[in-house]
Amino acid sequence: MAGPETQDPDIGKRAERALGPIAAGMILDCVDLATFGPVGLFLGPIVGGVVGWYLAGAAQLPEKWRLPAAILSGVYCMTPGTEIIPVATIIGALSRFWGPSVPDKKN
Repeated sequence: MAGPETQDPDIGKRAERALGPIAAGMILDCVDLATFGPVGLFLGPIVGGVVGWYLAGAAQLPEKWRLPAAILSGVYCMTPGTEIIPVATIIGALSRFWGPSVPDKKN
């Protein structure tokens, strides 16, 4: 078993890079599920927009993309029928899959 002194010090950063977009998508999908039905028509844009704004900041998106991300999140949480398909999680996974690869460490 590897002790703490032999573990990769970048394990937290690697985990965040791997799971961050998926976790953000899961959070947004949970908000979408919570704004199910007629409630979503009224609260979806507000709650989804706030969560989208926060997640865009947590993902360190440039300032100019935070408002569009919030608007898209609000529309997503307002749209009927999106509760059963985890679109945000799928987009997060695809963004990480198609994004730039991590350069190998030179030891």
